[in-house]
Amino acid sequence: PDAFELRRSELQRARPSEVVTDDAVVESYRALAVPGGLMEEYLSLGEFAVHYEEGALFVHGALDDTNVGRLPWRGPSSSGEVLDLPAWVASLNEFARAQMAAWRQGAWAFPSVWSQRGGYNWSGGGLMQYGQGSLPPLDEGALPVMGSNPTVVTR
Repeated sequence: PDAFELRRSELQRARPSEVVTDDAVVESYRALAVPGGLMEEYLSLGEFAVHYEEGALFVHGALDDTNVGRLPWRGPSSSGEVLDLPAWVASLNEFARAQMAAWRQGAWAFPSVWSQRGGYNWSGGGLMQYGQGSLPPLDEGALPVMGSNPTVVTR
């Protein structure tokens, strides 16, 4: 709840001779979140998952039997498809790169707000949906896996 004022304090320390206005705080956040900003650089350098054959798996999110090997943006899987670990890791990272590419190509400037729509069905929004940890049921009988990343809908 204090992020805005904490950001103002951070900017004030960096600019002690200036008065940091609300507009300056908003602009500082915007500058971080547009193409060329620090957030793009951070997300572009990272990977969702890294698997070392020696037995270590590093992944963004919580894993359990209901989501490992599944790709949430494909929707409920009536076939029960579960990818093997190397294919799953590659698919997660490919998804992230594709979402970042769509975002760079202008998805960041959509007139509507992702948080009002959510979902994987629009360019660049899937990356944000992935990070939410839950998704409303997409069809009859689909169950969201709440509080768990990757966001997966199972039957």
